[in-house]
Amino acid sequence: MANRLSSELNAYENGQYGDGTRSLQKATAIRGKVRQFKGTVVLDGNETNGLTVEIARLYHGQVLRPLSKLYFESLGADVTVSVGYDAYTKRDGTAVPANPTAFLGATTATAAGSVELNGNIDGFEADTKDEYISIILTFGQATAINTTAGRKAVAHLDVVEN
Repeated sequence: MANRLSSELNAYENGQYGDGTRSLQKATAIRGKVRQFKGTVVLDGNETNGLTVEIARLYHGQVLRPLSKLYFESLGADVTVSVGYDAYTKRDGTAVPANPTAFLGATTATAAGSVELNGNIDGFEADTKDEYISIILTFGQATAINTTAGRKAVAHLDVVEN
C-alpha cells in the first residue's frame, strides 16, 4: 500500500504538481545536476521601502525549477516580500526589463511563514548574454518600512544545470 508521500513523489515524477491545476515537465525531461541555492537576508531594522537584495545568480543555461520556496520570520507590520529578477540581455540581444514580482508577487510577511515561488518559475531558463541573471528579493510596505532588526528571510532555489 502506497503512502501519501510516495503518491506525491509519483505525481511529481509524472509532471503533476500541487493542487492539480499546475503541471511541470517530467523529472526526466531536463537532464543535468540539481543544485540548491540558499540566499539569506538578515534585516537591520533600517530598511527603506523597495529595498532590493540579490539572493542568487543564474548563469546561462541554468533552469529554475519548482519546489523553490521563500521562508521568513515575522518581518514587521505590513511588510511585504516579492521575488523576481533584475534586468538582463538575452543572447539574441533582446533587452529584458527587471520583473521584481516574476516568481512571487507582494506577499505579506507580518507573521512568520513560507511560500512557494510561483509565476513563471517552472522552466525559467537563464538565456543571457550577460554573465548572469540576478534573482532578487524586494521588501515593501504601504507606508515607511518598519522592519524588525535581526529577522531573516531565506530563499531556497532549486536549479538544474548541465
